Order: sequence, then C-alpha cells, then structure tokens
Amino acid sequence: MRRNILTWALVAGIASVFLVPNSSAAVKAGAACTKVGAKSVTGGKSYTCIKSGKKLVWDKGVVVAKPTQSAVPSSTSSAKPSVAKSPTPIPNATAESVSMPTNFSDLFEKRRGIAVATWNKINSKLNSEVQLPPVEVYRGPNTPVWVNDPTEYFNFVAKVFSGKKLPKKIVVFYWSNEDRAAVAAKALSIMGSENDKKHTTETTGPFVDCYTPTSCDVGHAFIGNDGVAYLGLGIPDTLEEAKRAAGGFGGVEVVEFYHSLNLLPYHLNSLSVAAPKANTKSPFQPPFWLKQGSENLISSSLAFKKDLKGYTQNSGRKAWVDQTIPNFGPEWIDEYLSIENLGNRWSDSSFKNSKPHLIMGMYLIEILVALKGPLVMLDFFEEMSEKKSFTDTFQNILGVSWNEAKPEIAKVIYDRYLYNY
Repeated sequence: MRRNILTWALVAGIASVFLVPNSSAAVKAGAACTKVGAKSVTGGKSYTCIKSGKKLVWDKGVVVAKPTQSAVPSSTSSAKPSVAKSPTPIPNATAESVSMPTNFSDLFEKRRGIAVATWNKINSKLNSEVQLPPVEVYRGPNTPVWVNDPTEYFNFVAKVFSGKKLPKKIVVFYWSNEDRAAVAAKALSIMGSENDKKHTTETTGPFVDCYTPTSCDVGHAFIGNDGVAYLGLGIPDTLEEAKRAAGGFGGVEVVEFYHSLNLLPYHLNSLSVAAPKANTKSPFQPPFWLKQGSENLISSSLAFKKDLKGYTQNSGRKAWVDQTIPNFGPEWIDEYLSIENLGNRWSDSSFKNSKPHLIMGMYLIEILVALKGPLVMLDFFEEMSEKKSFTDTFQNILGVSWNEAKPEIAKVIYDRYLYNY
C-alpha cells in the first residue's frame, strides 16, 4: 500500500574493510597462504598452496621455463592494422598459461595475455586495506531495496584504486519512478542549491531523473563544492531488471562511485568540468572512450572478481561489434584512433556515438590496465585536471607517444575482434 508520509532510511558513518584472498600476490616458500591448491608465480618459480600440519603454506616451488621473446618491428603512425593468424583461445586461461605484455613493443606478440593481465592486476589490489569516508544513504519510501548496504561495493572500488584520494563523505540517494519527485526534493535539501546548480552545469541535466516512464535504471555522480561525493541511483522496478544491470547487484554503485573518483581531482584543483556545449566533454577531461571503457571494466571486474575464466570468456565481443559497427575493420579502427579526433569525435558524448566509444574504450582500457595496472584509469583524470593535454598525459604515463603506440594498438584490437578472445 502506498504510504502518504515520506519516510527515509538513513545509514550514517558506515565504514568497513572487505578483504578478498589473493593467490596472485608475491609469495615465498613457507609463507602462509589461504586456499589449498592455489598457485602463484613469482621470481621465476610456480608455488602451490599446501597443508603442512594444521597450517596452509606455500611449497618450495618449481622453476618456470621462460618463453622465448622476439622483438616486434616498429611501425609508423600511418601503418594500417594487419591481419594475423591467432591460436585458438585457451578456455581455462590462467595467469600461468599465457605470457602477459609489459610494453608496446611486445603488446602484439603477447596479445593473448591482455585480458589475463588486466584481471590479474585488478584482483591483486583486492587485498588492500582501505578506510572509507562516512557513508549516508537516503531512500524513497516506495523504492525497492535491491542493495541494502552499498559500502561493500564502495570498498571494492576503494581497494582497486587504493593509494588514490577519496572524497570526504559519500551521500547516496536511491529512488524509483514513483518516488522521483520526493527524492529530488530531499536531495536538494541535503546538497543545497549551489551543489545542485553545479551538477546541472557540469552534466546539463537534473540530479534525480528517469530515462523511461516505467523504470529508473540510471546513475549520476558528482563532487560537490563541499568535497562530498553525491551519488544518485535510480532503481529498476523489478528484480529481473536489477539482475540485468551493469555488473549485476552492486554494479551501478561501483560505477557511480568510480565516476566520483574521476571527478575528485577537478574539485581538488578547483577546475570545472563544465562542457562547452551539450553532449560534449570538457577539453580538460580524457576522451569519452576512456570514461566509457573504464566504466565497463570496473563493472566487469565486480561481476568476475576471482573468476578469471568468466572474465576472459566475457572479453570477446565480436557479435556486439558486428551489430553496432557494420563496417568495423582496419580502416575504421585506424580512423577512429586518429589523434585528429581529439577535441571533436572523442569529445562527443551524444547517444549516437556512445556505443562505438564503449566498444573501443573497452578494447583500449584493457590494454592500458594490462600494461600499467588499474590506477592508470584515474591517472589520466588527475593529470588532465592540472590542465595537461591528453597527448602529454599519455606520453608521461605510458612512456611513448600516442602516434607511436597507435599502430600496435590497432593491430591488437583488430586481431582480438577477428578471433573473439
């Protein structure tokens, strides 16, 4: 029955530590481990977790043969992606079964290890100890509760990006279509008019909204003038819709908290991210493909945490590409990756371009994280919030220029598309 009096569930000052065992961390013989049969490779040896008496410890390890490496010829920025024969993907890929790339010179040679390296580097962060800031949660009176306590998911993000700064507080608003107006009023009373105006200016839209008249599957995040992360989470009306949301349960919480960390450096550097016009990104923000790709990666990382097989099988996206970009191929990829798109196509966040940005962003961000680890996703925002250009930031973080990296990136993307791994 509909309630006539607006009620609010408030959870304040929530902070917890969620530790996940990690079999990929550096180990040594005799050191404690957490699961019998777990394996880890470090220092040229493969160690196995065994039971010794009542304790679980790493065994003495066996030497792992190093694969022969060959140099990849350098290419010019005008080179087109080449078609290469690729071995059949390994269904049960493990961190020990493939060679993982370390730089752009061996990226194509070790392309089969990109997804494994990305998953491995993200999961290696899940043992990090973090301390969340205070969390406040407000819900509309008729809004379904699919996630009772979002701190579990905020902790996941904080661990993946441990070492990065966090906002002073996290304030979350949940609403359904039925409660939209009431939650909008509540959010305004808590955030204040200046913060509400800041959000509208930076995103050209209201903080509380719904994309369809029947369901509110939508999320918003911004950093207020007070340094607080405000997260607005529209809730699907049915359990089935909630299950299909990004990352399953907790997916929208993970994505929007991640977006708040994107924006925190701009607050700390007193730099607005207001767009020059509707459906464009600020020139001081990374290309839209980076935002789209990293959003998807953090969501997939939640869905497949500690499940390497599931993650690598999910990395193939050929069918989706074929449906979205019918002319996807070497020429299309080369054109999309052109640095000439900086400031125009790469800044276009309109709906018609969102799917191509997401597809290319997923390919690109996996490459960057495979080489540099998950912190790279925030490194770009931090440096560009200091008014550094994307090209200078890319050179500083990756150690090569975009035009030097582009040919290898293009070859890898086309090969992964062709063989769906």
